[in-house]
Amino acid sequence: MARGRRIEPIRHIPLLLLGLALIGCQPAARQELATLRPTPSASARAASPSTSTGPSPSAAAGDVVIEKFVDLVTAGDFSYRARLTGTASGSADTLTVSGSIDVSDVNYSLVVNWKFPRSDSYRVDVRRVGDRVWSRGTGSGWQEIKGFLDEDSNSPFAFVESASDVELVEPVKVDGKQRYKVSIDGARIVDPSYIPAVNLSAESTRKTTFELLLDTAGRPVSGSWRLTGAGRVSGQLQEIAIRLELAFSKVGQPITIRRP
Repeated sequence: MARGRRIEPIRHIPLLLLGLALIGCQPAARQELATLRPTPSASARAASPSTSTGPSPSAAAGDVVIEKFVDLVTAGDFSYRARLTGTASGSADTLTVSGSIDVSDVNYSLVVNWKFPRSDSYRVDVRRVGDRVWSRGTGSGWQEIKGFLDEDSNSPFAFVESASDVELVEPVKVDGKQRYKVSIDGARIVDPSYIPAVNLSAESTRKTTFELLLDTAGRPVSGSWRLTGAGRVSGQLQEIAIRLELAFSKVGQPITIRRP
């Protein structure tokens, strides 16, 4: 699969259908955005683990860790849970984002909670089992997304196929433990079309970045995912930025993803 197809300025059909489903099923729940000034994410303001970069192992040790990571995520039975915390901002409002994703091979269950500054939280669920995908919003039932493509996957490591898809950033010590910071291109965890704002339209993704901390066995420990995009808020074109921090658990433990 060509990397250029993974992220495009125009959303794929499944994401558009999800947005339409949310609009149709929860007109009273969706809120309006104001014009925004981006603010630091809650996770960025929170205390972070102590990190240092020296002295560090050789780059060859990092390459070995990347190979272990690739072996894990391409084995066909890799499973884990990741807790999601962060923000979504435009030019004036900042929404608090929380949720989780459970993954077992290609199957996953994604939960995203969006907290508006002046309102309650609204939830979006996306679930994949095999080649079938369903979604629902607050106050609505599950609806199957037709025409889903593998490149639309919300699974963080869906596009990792070989070591060439993972770049070593640097070895680091985190709270005295050896870790390896790597970057992954193309991860599509949350799409701007999932933001349940009634006056938001024409959402698009321009770029995503994903930095990940691996332990010496190649297992994911934590990650920082960033999306930059755009959308029209009450007709006005604005930047959209989504920032997520991921904390991994149950890595390698059995996780069952069931269809709705």
